[in-house]
Amino acid sequence: KLDMYDRLAATQEPVKIATHYGEGEELMTMPPRSPKRIEECRPVYEQFKPWSEPTAKLTKYEKLPDGAKNLIERIEEHLVLDVKYIGTG
Repeated sequence: KLDMYDRLAATQEPVKIATHYGEGEELMTMPPRSPKRIEECRPVYEQFKPWSEPTAKLTKYEKLPDGAKNLIERIEEHLVLDVKYIGTG
């Protein structure tokens, strides 16, 4: 649902993705399994500039705003997988 991020352009809020979990000085790529430890964790975000062009109803990757493509590419890098489908409303 990439189009859900379109509204951030009006507020100029960054688009954020959680890449790690922090617990004290420790950074983890996966959250701990213990519910008690999860309460102590904080998400660590990577931020991206919002894009100003709407993505709703776009059907071609090439037509997406550069900022949206950057976000998708970073998600692919972080998860070590290719994004096959992108929802745009």
